[in-house]
Amino acid sequence: MATFKWIGNGTTNNWTEAANWSLVSGTGSDADGIPDTDDVASFDGTSTKNATINANFSIQNLQVAAAYTGSISLGSNTLAVSGGFAIANASSFDSGTGTVRFTGNQTVDSTAALYNLEVAAATGSLTLVKDLVVNNDLTITDVSQIVGNGGTFNIKVSGDVITNDANFSNTNSAIQLVGSTDQSISGTGVLVNLDVAKTGGDVLLTDDLRLRGGTLSGSGQLKNAGGNAGGKVIFGEPSNFLNDSYTSNFTGSIDDVELKFHSGSNFILSKDLVVNNDLTISEIGGITGNGGTFNIKVSGDVITNDANFSNTNSAIQLVGSTDQSISGTGVLVNLDVAKTGGDVLLTDDLRLRGGTLSGSGHLKNFHCFQWAV
Repeated sequence: MATFKWIGNGTTNNWTEAANWSLVSGTGSDADGIPDTDDVASFDGTSTKNATINANFSIQNLQVAAAYTGSISLGSNTLAVSGGFAIANASSFDSGTGTVRFTGNQTVDSTAALYNLEVAAATGSLTLVKDLVVNNDLTITDVSQIVGNGGTFNIKVSGDVITNDANFSNTNSAIQLVGSTDQSISGTGVLVNLDVAKTGGDVLLTDDLRLRGGTLSGSGQLKNAGGNAGGKVIFGEPSNFLNDSYTSNFTGSIDDVELKFHSGSNFILSKDLVVNNDLTISEIGGITGNGGTFNIKVSGDVITNDANFSNTNSAIQLVGSTDQSISGTGVLVNLDVAKTGGDVLLTDDLRLRGGTLSGSGHLKNFHCFQWAV
């Protein structure tokens, strides 16, 4: 590994011009005289000349000190960084319409906003020591964990989120949606801690959104934009992770919800959860209200296929203004009928076990009604 310092002696501002760089440490100079995949690129007060990243590059570490008062322009290019990313002044890095790709285990300490960010660190960790602002899209391709160090620090995204990693942890940090217009979440992976802090627009789910092992917080609407092809929120999936409970501290609404945990995991409600359309209970250990009695308030249909779960300090609450159906081979525990209109249509036997039936209205036999024993 070598360290190259920006000295700005070239006739252009280009990253690719070797005269702009000086080798300050390391065993020898790269053949092209510029920082490459295993090198550190350092900017300090030696030169305040602006720098232009005029091609796609991979480096190990980018260090931009407060003494550097110039600006590094990424343009539409991609800068891959495998070992660390530190920018002291927000004005020192102009991300243009380009992409920064984190490809290895590293600490990120940047006051400068990024345009597009891809996290492709494989088995590495991404450690945040302050909030990281992404003005456009975030793509999570592969990472072991995203963690806040010294506090709770978030990746604040104004554009879309694409996640294709099905198994990462997220400690003392969250993916935070902060856009003023619609933002989409897509991909085959999961999110862990998701905070919806938008100033306008909805969250459009073009694929099923899988939330596992963390907390959903904030407010707004998570809208099913995928239809039958996917677009619901699945809490707990993939369900083969043991004791991987999830907490909802969300004051907004979700169009469609599925609970798909391992039988040893719980869904914890710190606020009422509003479901605009359908609720599906596939598998779960228990649904629990935390700090009070909190309900899942459903305006659409309920499908239950879990025959053995608990329901403490919470209920499934039917709140629709038109007919709602309950179906499936499973049970319900606490059921509260608080509808403003229409009936409850029982298309399968409704099995109620170990809890309370409350409210009012008509549970209409489209099949049969029985108490589970």
